[in-house]
Amino acid sequence: YSSEKDLETAIKSKFDFEDALIRIKQKAEAIAQLFSQFRQQQTELHGEANLLHKQEMKTKLAGLEQELHGYLAHEYGIEPTQKAQFQKWLDSHQPFHWFIHFYEILQRGGFDVIIGNPPYVEYSKVKTTYTIHGYSTEECGNLYAFVVERCLRLLHDQGWISMIVQLPLVCTERMRPLQAQCMQHLHFLCFASFDDRPSKLFDGLEHIRACIFTGQKSKTLEQKIFVTQYNRWYSEFREYLLSCISWNEVATYCVIPGSIPKLGKTLHHAQDTIYCIEISIWKKLHQQSILGKFLSPSTNTVYYHNAPQYWIRAMNFAPYFWNERTGEQISTQVKPITLETKQKAMIAVAVLNSSLFYWWFLLVSDCRHLNLREIKNFPISLDQTMDSCIAQGLAKLTQKLMANFKQHAERKTCFYKTTGKVIYDEFYPRLSKPILDEIERALAQHYGLNDEELDFIIHYDIKYRMGKDTGEKA
Repeated sequence: YSSEKDLETAIKSKFDFEDALIRIKQKAEAIAQLFSQFRQQQTELHGEANLLHKQEMKTKLAGLEQELHGYLAHEYGIEPTQKAQFQKWLDSHQPFHWFIHFYEILQRGGFDVIIGNPPYVEYSKVKTTYTIHGYSTEECGNLYAFVVERCLRLLHDQGWISMIVQLPLVCTERMRPLQAQCMQHLHFLCFASFDDRPSKLFDGLEHIRACIFTGQKSKTLEQKIFVTQYNRWYSEFREYLLSCISWNEVATYCVIPGSIPKLGKTLHHAQDTIYCIEISIWKKLHQQSILGKFLSPSTNTVYYHNAPQYWIRAMNFAPYFWNERTGEQISTQVKPITLETKQKAMIAVAVLNSSLFYWWFLLVSDCRHLNLREIKNFPISLDQTMDSCIAQGLAKLTQKLMANFKQHAERKTCFYKTTGKVIYDEFYPRLSKPILDEIERALAQHYGLNDEELDFIIHYDIKYRMGKDTGEKA
């Protein structure tokens, strides 16, 4: 139990009307007083602690713990009288009652500062032996979500929390309950996001894309949210990484369901004004409708690869893929969408391959998987509000881009245990960069981007995207 309220609910559930809560509080206060005296002996009286005093404190604490264990076990459908089952539950769950171990701190409202690096473990891996109750983040399915929720309960109003967690905290649907907890309890929020390529925060660990978040708890102050760009760096830059991070304040309207955007702070000086290029582009994009409104069952199919690294790959044809087990088919990593008309499908291909969409993808996704959510929510109007000349130009550029993709494609062969021999076409969008730049210019005209904003998009993440380790595959 982490609070008096938790304990009160548990006692009432057992119809315990014998002033149990008062009795437990009195015991907790007595233990807290003993601990205070013990601490004073250690810190002010030259460490001359009375061993009997210490043993008395431990004995009383153990007795009160055992009583609280009984209430908690009851919530799991286990009674202390069922000794074997009760002991098994104690061994697997090892309950720790913050309410009595830190009674003084929690009585005055909670901890002033909580920092940590919680475990990144899927709940499904431990659920057969360890289960939780009463957590709004349970559907997040990862232990770090539960740890953060518990910490928010233990935090004092005006207190601070900081955690290193996985990147999905700020960019996936399943972490929405944890995002909601952060938004509900913390008024000052900072989210710093980090890739694990080409270098990573934790050497020796694979696929650890991280988010360091810091927040201050308050029920009254106006909420402020600060974010960083999606940080990438080479190993030799590591010692300068944190000191070079810049923070961008984002309005709450920038937070879309499931995502807190990783907006960088690229500033541009224009005459007597300074503005953030990325915020400006975000605002211009969000004056548009969304791509999802133009998806419709039809034969006008667009194929996109759902696991990009530095490039989004979309085609108006199905990329070649063959394996020994099932023969020629569409790769499981290639997903289709269909649009109302052939022209809209061609425009969608141009958009999905664009650096503008790649920038959007890194802002709102987990930066590893391209899901239908990111495609549907991309802001673009494909109706009559798009100038006909721009629409025709984008369709022609798609034809040119597809021809260039095919020209540079390479047919590769590899072997897997599950499917045996696999033959597929690999594409290299970086070799089509001049055509993609033409697409950026057409899109800039559609959105009303100025020269500085267009230049930013054309060169976005360029030193990583045009490098050798681009992760391009079919």
